[in-house]
Amino acid sequence: MHSSLLKPSMWGKLRQTLHNHSVILLSMAPKRPLQDILPPRQRPVRRPLGETIPSRNTPPPPPPPPQSPRQAPEVPEEPQRPRPPRRSFRLPGAGVWFALGVAVLILTLAFSYLFAGATVRVTPRIEKVFADNASFTANKSAVDGISYEIMSLERIGTREVAPSGEEQASDKATGRIVIYNNFSTQSQRLIKNTRFETSGGLIFRIPNSVVVPGVHKQNGQDVAGSIETDIIADQPGPEYNLGLSDFTVPGFKGSPQYDKFYARSKTPTTGGFIGKRLVVPPGDLANVRDGLEKELKEQLLTQAQAEKPAGYLLYESGATVSFVPEPTGQNNGKAVVTEKATLTAIILKADTLASFLAKTYVPGYESEGVLLDNPDELSVTFASGADPSSGKVSGTLSGAGNIRFVFDPEALKRDLAGKAKGALNTLVNNDPQYKNSIVKATVSLRPFWKSHFPDQGSDISVMSVSGQK
Repeated sequence: MHSSLLKPSMWGKLRQTLHNHSVILLSMAPKRPLQDILPPRQRPVRRPLGETIPSRNTPPPPPPPPQSPRQAPEVPEEPQRPRPPRRSFRLPGAGVWFALGVAVLILTLAFSYLFAGATVRVTPRIEKVFADNASFTANKSAVDGISYEIMSLERIGTREVAPSGEEQASDKATGRIVIYNNFSTQSQRLIKNTRFETSGGLIFRIPNSVVVPGVHKQNGQDVAGSIETDIIADQPGPEYNLGLSDFTVPGFKGSPQYDKFYARSKTPTTGGFIGKRLVVPPGDLANVRDGLEKELKEQLLTQAQAEKPAGYLLYESGATVSFVPEPTGQNNGKAVVTEKATLTAIILKADTLASFLAKTYVPGYESEGVLLDNPDELSVTFASGADPSSGKVSGTLSGAGNIRFVFDPEALKRDLAGKAKGALNTLVNNDPQYKNSIVKATVSLRPFWKSHFPDQGSDISVMSVSGQK
């Protein structure tokens, strides 16, 4: 219909109707803010001084990454442990089993080579004996019977005491020498006061008689007999205080013995004095010397037990201690009392004493090697006045003794090396050097499948039931 045909009133109604419908439609549409409809005005950007303004041909910078809207913090989930992958089990092939077998064989051979050995455990024969005041005689350096040697030790003790005054004194020097007999195999007795002379002509004397042993064999060689003893200067005075010196025996001058009997210093000679010295009251001096002598004796006995040679026994009855009072000295206004003590001890060779007991108390004893397991339980008393320098002493034995028969473990190793396991019983039951000394013997071979002893004796160890042989 053409607008010219409409009446003005109808045109107004139509316009009003369109307006009303538009309002209804707009009210039903979602409302948007104004800036969503109209674009905002762009403000001019202020750039720092000196910054280059990009041209229109310059590509725009990349847009920033989109920002996610704010969300509540997420609670981290507990990580899950990954499950181990399943392993498939497959049986090794024949080649693997063969390689393992070769490896085991090689290890077995190496083990048997490196750790091969044998341990022999021996139960030695032990005989119990009881001596009831049995008499014996011992000889110095004897080959048969009980043998003994002489042990000597010296110790000096001092003590300071308050003096009571001074006195004029003259003292003789003293010392210790070793006398040698290189003249014959016969012993030589030297009486008390026998003179010994130094190369300078000074005379010393021995305070007691001694017997010097004769020449004897040692390792196939002739060795001069010797004995140790004290000497005292013939005259007082400090000129007799000497270092180690050689001595001759003037009494033998002009005889063959003169060049074959001689002495050498064991200690320097000291104590020679002439002049004034501090005086100690007699009662005090006696008490001090008694205390020193008791102390020195205990010290010497303890030292002798600790220093005696291996394989020897020392009994207190065979030890004598002699004392020589030294001249009184002085130190910072006090008198110094000095005492010299000398221990002379008879030491018995242990295996010869055990052999004597076995011969006396063990039936059928045939001079096998024996030792005394409990020497401390045996009481040995030497005869009164026994003089070890004479070469012979006597005494008595009392108490219980355990006589242990011994054998040579090195010889046993040599006899077993390379032999079959049964060779041990054959030796123990039949060989004379073992059958009387061993009660029982067992062996452990390594590795356990071995049936023979190692070829080398060094790979065999021999043990007694109480420890290493």
